[in-house]
Amino acid sequence: MLQAPNPTLRDRILAAAQKQHFIKIPFAPANLNFKAFDGFMALGSGASNAVPRLIAIFEADLSPFSQQAVPAILGEIGLAAEPAIPALLRAIAHTNAFVRHNTILALGQIHAQPKLVVPVLIKCLDDPQATVRADAARALGAFGKDAQSAVPALLDLRRKEALSPVSTGPTSGVAYVSGWIVSPTGRMTLPGACIDPNVLASTMGALNQISPAVAAEVDLH
Repeated sequence: MLQAPNPTLRDRILAAAQKQHFIKIPFAPANLNFKAFDGFMALGSGASNAVPRLIAIFEADLSPFSQQAVPAILGEIGLAAEPAIPALLRAIAHTNAFVRHNTILALGQIHAQPKLVVPVLIKCLDDPQATVRADAARALGAFGKDAQSAVPALLDLRRKEALSPVSTGPTSGVAYVSGWIVSPTGRMTLPGACIDPNVLASTMGALNQISPAVAAEVDLH
């Protein structure tokens, strides 16, 4: 279901038939992709046996939807999805901000191999998308003391974000599931000019998890 082309030929034919005005044809195409995504999210760690196939789907790059959904599913599976870390690290540079968002969150949720993952997450603190920068900070925080090397970069990010203009407003037409983002078409991008005010909060949260002493000193200033 996760790999099913959407819409199917049947969906397109019925959609075309609905445009004529002689006979009313009530029909709402079933989005098998979203049904599969919802099923995996409900299973969580219970879907650990699917990890090898999920990695294969992700690396095959079958559709924009699967590229966004698979990291979210792997993140919900958790530590059992550790074999997916190499594939997720390669996806950090993806051109779709939704894919980067879910990939970074997944790395934090899987929470393994800090020597490989933490340096990559530090680089993500410079991502052009504010939401992705906030994700990277949260993911680093999940590694706690194993992310000590991220403290200078987090402090630098905090200084930069404190000087940035803040623009709020929801991204429409997007499904948010426990922090994951999956667009209905798989082709939407996050607004580049929007500075997410949660970046500062995420950065401070990460500092508190990694080095409470440093975070306390920052609060004093």
